[in-house]
Amino acid sequence: MTLNLKILSWNARSLVKVNKDLLVQFCLENQIDIFCIQETFLKPFIKTQFHGYRVIRQDRTDRDKGGIIIGVRNHIRFNQQWVNLSQGRAKIIGCIMFIDRQKKINIFNIYNPDGSENNLRETFEQMMHSVPSRELIIAVGDFNAHSESWCTCGRSNNAGRDIEDFLMNNNDLCLLTPKDLPTHLNHNTGQYSTIDLVFSSPHIAPTTKVTSLRNTILYSDHLPVMNELNGCNNIQANNIAHKFKLKKTDWKTFLTALENVHIEEQLKDVSSSEKKIKIFQTALMDVVDKVVPKISTHKLNHKFTKWWNETCTKAKHDLKDAKSNYERFPTFHGYV
Repeated sequence: MTLNLKILSWNARSLVKVNKDLLVQFCLENQIDIFCIQETFLKPFIKTQFHGYRVIRQDRTDRDKGGIIIGVRNHIRFNQQWVNLSQGRAKIIGCIMFIDRQKKINIFNIYNPDGSENNLRETFEQMMHSVPSRELIIAVGDFNAHSESWCTCGRSNNAGRDIEDFLMNNNDLCLLTPKDLPTHLNHNTGQYSTIDLVFSSPHIAPTTKVTSLRNTILYSDHLPVMNELNGCNNIQANNIAHKFKLKKTDWKTFLTALENVHIEEQLKDVSSSEKKIKIFQTALMDVVDKVVPKISTHKLNHKFTKWWNETCTKAKHDLKDAKSNYERFPTFHGYV
């Protein structure tokens, strides 16, 4: 099947309390498959759940603020991806999504807190080294990187030059962020810049659309960035996730069905070990699907927050109006 994958990237400037609930509400309402958040401000002692999502966290313990997180819808199969950074202040976490039994997509969330950082090239190189060749990559995050390559801001910094240098010398990753895409609002000037970036493998770049979202319930000085991957084939993510009832399985029927497959005859003329494994897996799963009963767990519906009322709805609309007015007339009164 073909799946349209939605990945949200956002510097939240805190996921403590209300902001976390608004994030979950937004993701469920807009059917976000994966969210990558920077500056969560979460600490190891803060235990929190994200309804409908399983999360990977990297909290900052040496100082306030910071922290990154990846949330993946419950029905999507994934593993955590580890990247060990030897130097620099940048933080990175990743997950591996399974497209089918052989193909994967590696998704990375990166936060670079300092634009004067000059180790971003090493960060990208170590990320690439952690991924086997031919596997797909999507990397998102807040890089605090200025460059004329993606923003007509009239300036560049070390982070921007590091990324430019890496892209010029590497053909396995390309920049997807459209030039001058507004992602960060400077409250002093009321002007937007482009420092939240998206990268991907060249194979999926033509089918990936990157946009920033202005009128949302999510508020910080960064705009959420939506990444829509269209035409991702055979990804193992369905509206219904199955669990097997092993205690109610008739194992005699299961063994009989396995014997009727005659797997030896199917493998007799196959020389490749990989093909043999694939044939065996397919035959085994066919028997499992026919014999082993399942529990169907439907895609989770959105649970509305209990405390949300008409006052909250009005405040949300007032916030959108205030943001819009400030963008047009960046005055101190509008900022307050």
